[in-house]
Amino acid sequence: MSQHISMPQHIKMKDLPPAQRPYERCVTYGASSLSDEELLALIFRSGTGNLRVTQMAGRVLELAEEYGGLAYIDRIPENDLKAIAGIGAVRLVQLKCLGELSKRMASRVAQIEKPRIHKPGDVYALFAGQLQALENEEVWALYLDGANAVLKKSLISKGTVNASLISGRELFKEAVRIAAAGIVMVHNHPSGVFEPSLEDIQLTKRMVMAGQLLDVEVIDHVIIGRGGFCSLKEKGVI
Repeated sequence: MSQHISMPQHIKMKDLPPAQRPYERCVTYGASSLSDEELLALIFRSGTGNLRVTQMAGRVLELAEEYGGLAYIDRIPENDLKAIAGIGAVRLVQLKCLGELSKRMASRVAQIEKPRIHKPGDVYALFAGQLQALENEEVWALYLDGANAVLKKSLISKGTVNASLISGRELFKEAVRIAAAGIVMVHNHPSGVFEPSLEDIQLTKRMVMAGQLLDVEVIDHVIIGRGGFCSLKEKGVI
């Protein structure tokens, strides 16, 4: 478990005992022993002026909380980040790369492990980190086998801030190709509100009917918003 070690503000990192320096602690005890602040400090490597690198990292994380937490770091306006001492062009790129890398890692792990979908919360756990921070809508499909194991996840459509266009052809052609038994539709609401719109409900009903003709069950449609989700199956739409 990570354990943050507080340090007097006036002491520089190099003057701390080795047991209190993030780099040495990471080498000795592993990255899991470090706090979020210390992990980000190791990425930044150095502070600026009288601002220690851990203090700089802490201010970035405090700012991230205003946008919903570390998962939303990509949404922080660049000017807000630049207002933090020591955050310039190089560290802005580091933060962007950190956010993108974390999303890709989460996606790749999910693909390797082939998780089973037992409830809408499983879908949320699989997509939350990937979709919650987006500024535009994306529609994804989870293709499942008869035991509800994920065969594949595919991006079906990228939309505008207010709407996504999707056709049954795009949704079902891959299901037929890989002989999927069922589909879970997933999309995000960039507004953060995860209640379904009338358009969401109409789309879901249309896809359920199309799936019945093709003998591919549309199991659920999960809408992901800021800090939560909505299952249209649980709402009785499916």
